[in-house]
Amino acid sequence: MNKVKQSGFTIVELLVVIVIIGILATIGFVTFANAQNQAKQSEVESTMAQAKSKLGEYYATFNTYPADETALVAYLNGTNNSTVATKMGDLGGTDVIAYAATQGDGSTACTVTATDADSDGVPETASGDCETFTLTGTASYWGGSTNLVVTP
Repeated sequence: MNKVKQSGFTIVELLVVIVIIGILATIGFVTFANAQNQAKQSEVESTMAQAKSKLGEYYATFNTYPADETALVAYLNGTNNSTVATKMGDLGGTDVIAYAATQGDGSTACTVTATDADSDGVPETASGDCETFTLTGTASYWGGSTNLVVTP
């Protein structure tokens, strides 16, 4: 009887290849997920820096900060900073960056009276007692455990 030599891979060889591919895919997925999270965190840090800069401009002009997030978003939209303003509100169901203003002692809420005669979001006049602010970047947006906090 003639024996025919069969060529091909054994089941063990195929299983080893499948396991190696699975390990490489897992490593790639974890690396990709970390890169996405780092990009989101960098995006929030950049947005907070831009918002802080615009808050500095607001304070230099009016000697007070906006009283609440709504006033800040209106100001940012009025000064053609809609990208920053968008991230101040809900993004994907998460309040990515929150804004709060307080009096200098930090213990009480402040008030601002602003006049925006032309309704462009940029007040022509404003007066108030908002002497400090806090911008808080929500860590859950980028999968982190510690929020980012920016103050003047």
